[in-house]
Amino acid sequence: MRGNRVEYCPPKKLTRLIPDRPKDARWGPLSAPAMARALTREQAVRFMNNLVDSGYSQAAAIRMTTKAFSSPFKISDASLRHWHKSYAQGGFIGLFERKLGRVGRKRKDQ
Repeated sequence: MRGNRVEYCPPKKLTRLIPDRPKDARWGPLSAPAMARALTREQAVRFMNNLVDSGYSQAAAIRMTTKAFSSPFKISDASLRHWHKSYAQGGFIGLFERKLGRVGRKRKDQ
């Protein structure tokens, strides 16, 4: 492991005790930015759910949510639908990205 990634990985005993953990969940390093992204996603999904509960159609709620959350970070309708489904299936844990290892474009010198 590089750096302090081990500090952010929950212990194996703890991952077994989480009640709403999806069966296929794989835990990668949990960094502060990853936690912040998941919390913001949860806020967006809850905002959308409140709009639907208030009587708006799901399509209208999605449009209003993407517009309301456009300033902190940019989200698409498809991403919001995906987060809604993940949140419904796995709760807050479902909103984390399940990327293990180094992800994305790699530099040649690494």
